Amino acid sequence: MTVDDGGPLEDALILGDHGQVEAVGPWRELRGRIHSEVADFRGVALAPGLVNAHCHLELSHLGHGLTLGKGFLPWVRSLVSHLREPLRPEALQTALGQMLDCGTAFVADITGRNCEAVAAALDSAGLGYWQFMEVFGFSSQSHAGPAVICERTLSDAALRHAATAGHAPYSTHPDFLRQAKQWSRVHGRPFSIHLAEPEGEAELLNSGGGALAEFYRRAGILPHDFQPPVLSSVVYADSLGLLDSSTLAVHCVHVDDVDIGLLHKRAANVCLCPRSNARMAVGRAPWEALFAAGVNICLGTDGLTSNADLDLWNELRFFREGLLDSLDLAQALALVTCNPACALGVAEEYGSIAPGRRAVFSVLPEDVAAWPVGKRRAPRRRALH
Repeated sequence: MTVDDGGPLEDALILGDHGQVEAVGPWRELRGRIHSEVADFRGVALAPGLVNAHCHLELSHLGHGLTLGKGFLPWVRSLVSHLREPLRPEALQTALGQMLDCGTAFVADITGRNCEAVAAALDSAGLGYWQFMEVFGFSSQSHAGPAVICERTLSDAALRHAATAGHAPYSTHPDFLRQAKQWSRVHGRPFSIHLAEPEGEAELLNSGGGALAEFYRRAGILPHDFQPPVLSSVVYADSLGLLDSSTLAVHCVHVDDVDIGLLHKRAANVCLCPRSNARMAVGRAPWEALFAAGVNICLGTDGLTSNADLDLWNELRFFREGLLDSLDLAQALALVTCNPACALGVAEEYGSIAPGRRAVFSVLPEDVAAWPVGKRRAPRRRALH
């Protein structure tokens, strides 16, 4: 499944050279160009290497003893007390192993405290990645982390993989969000932000009150003089200039038709994390409405603090089973290959099997390979700068 043209290539041959795809097509047409050993995967269906559009690898050691199934606030309360625990290398390796086992080739990872350790592990695993340096908080001290001043905190090698993220509109000073977005815009990098995930987010942004607001005030994060914008999360993000074709809006659980229309108008990308949302019991995003609006949708596993594993095939199965109208194989694969590659600006390297792309592949599980095959249009492409 090359993905770009939708349908499968039977008895296909992929020619590679120095880690890149040189040609792909029917065996009978390309066999004359073979000048080296051939690996025969008879009976196996190959797809592009998978792209995980949202993960929190640095929290991989905190996946036990958390409160799940009771909403966002009980979960985050149970998580906060563990955040200072040092990252355990074995937990990180387990998480990376789950990614590699399902054929993940690229990951968009959120980081704040352990960027160097996670980057070294990703490099060692051979995974492509963006490290989204996350802005969090309202004070100048919280803002002074690596999220906006990447150049001062990262080596030249690490800077090649750096992007910026805002934690969320309710948890981060608007000026810091603007600066983080501007850094990514200037450097031609994607920008990520959690939007409309918790059930109390709308109340906080509209009135400044509610249980979520009270929790963040007591934690010393939300100022007592916070002035709510009286806007939805999506509309507020747009008013700050955060939404465009290089923005990845993550979760989008509590969005309405106005929000969805605005996401489409700005050509923003939406990353859904359906299993994480279900396990935390924060709600179900309006998947069908997002599809109908033509929003570029991709999937992410989130992290092991809210998900059972980091297997994108499991994420895709769960998502497809929960749709009112099932996706065909080409549409489903797009959610974990070309759509996220486009959203993250790496579609010239990842997301499809085509000349010039990296020679990284996944193997379709038998049940997934049995899904009906259909045709889809190639996604819009945003080039990596």
